[in-house]
Amino acid sequence: MKKLLVIDDSVVMRKKVARAVESIGFDLVIETGSCEEALQIYDDQKPEVISLNVAMPTEDGIDCVRQLKKRNPNVLIMAMSPESSKEMLDEAITAGARGKMEVPFDDEEVCSVIQNLMAKAVNETGFMKIPNFDLYMNKD
Repeated sequence: MKKLLVIDDSVVMRKKVARAVESIGFDLVIETGSCEEALQIYDDQKPEVISLNVAMPTEDGIDCVRQLKKRNPNVLIMAMSPESSKEMLDEAITAGARGKMEVPFDDEEVCSVIQNLMAKAVNETGFMKIPNFDLYMNKD
């Protein structure tokens, strides 16, 4: 079962990401508006990909990236932020996020970034199975 965790304080944005990724085969999309709950969900569900708004006004998104990476250094995190917070996206990459995207976005863009994120994880190892994810690639 392919799982995505969406962390955003905006219900509208969570639903937009969830709707977009249905087209690329995620079986389960888990949504939350807080980093604390996201860490608990990660421990219980072990989603393969995480979409995280790093610019939430009441949360420290960069610290959330760090905490998720402590749990699993290989977790695939896509950092999202409004155009006005581009520097936060760079901080998220430094903290361990593997992809980034500015808000607003369209469905195709979300899918493209997530698919590229997964392909990048495969290409870095030459041959890799992402846990619980039926995605294999061999560079040879």
